[in-house]
Amino acid sequence: MKRRVSAKLSICILFLAVDFLTPLSPLVGQAQNNSTGNLADTVWDTEKSPRQNSNSDNSVTTVVYFLGFYKQGKAKINVIYDKSAGATEKYEYEYVTNNDGKTEYRPVRKLSRSLPSVNHESLEGTYQIKGTIVHLDFPSFTINATVTATSIDGVLNHKRYNQDEPVSFTKTAKPNNSSDANSSSNSGGSSGANKTPSGSAVDCYVFGIDCTPSPYAGTYGGAWSVSEQHTGSWTLSIDTFGTVQGATHDDISGRNAEISGFIDANGRIDVSCKYPNSTTKVMGTLTRKGTHLTGTLTQYSGDRIIATLSTDLSKR
Repeated sequence: MKRRVSAKLSICILFLAVDFLTPLSPLVGQAQNNSTGNLADTVWDTEKSPRQNSNSDNSVTTVVYFLGFYKQGKAKINVIYDKSAGATEKYEYEYVTNNDGKTEYRPVRKLSRSLPSVNHESLEGTYQIKGTIVHLDFPSFTINATVTATSIDGVLNHKRYNQDEPVSFTKTAKPNNSSDANSSSNSGGSSGANKTPSGSAVDCYVFGIDCTPSPYAGTYGGAWSVSEQHTGSWTLSIDTFGTVQGATHDDISGRNAEISGFIDANGRIDVSCKYPNSTTKVMGTLTRKGTHLTGTLTQYSGDRIIATLSTDLSKR
């Protein structure tokens, strides 16, 4: 009887040991067996439960977080600080002449006013999921929270002060035209143009940018010419946000360059041409004529104009 008990106990201990030694394998970018599915390309905010801070000037700062999850465990957050107008009363001693003509040194009430302001802080970080628990790590704070299909509720810890605050995110409708958003949220653009990020639609929501699809989206190719003797060709790929990528070849010098930049909704284009030993900039306006983009553009080396070129690009 004792041997049977001992054998059963040994088997139980063996199973427990195997279970204990089996390593947990946290998934980066996706949940384990829960209804949240893959968090990548989803956006969340705290607009329904903003944090409000009272300031010494009797103003109130409303803090709202806009959070975006990306592929490969990357996350971005945009923190908006909306401060109301404030006013502070204090007494300062001044020499005051009273009704009898006598001068007295007495306290006088002063009202100091502060104007409303809106500031923001954009941070990049990482996230990991274990079951229904998500851990986000940003430079100035961490978030540990429970994920459901429509909410993320937990605690935000400020690293500098080791101070906790409750935080509650609500899921926003999944943005359209989402793509891998590992690129920077700042893209080049023509001066004064409405710049949009070269990431995904998640960027558009998190950073509050108008991401109306570019009317020039597509791939184009064609020739450019400075004169009858100086010609070349280029191909341009324009994504839905107006980000431009491509290549160009100079028939005279035989040099090739990589092209990157931006075109806005009005056709204003600003691209850099990166040659092996130098970089130039091409700026101007392209006009859409059917499936063609045509225009006269200016090429710069630094602030110096080095060429004016005409181009006719056809959509492919």
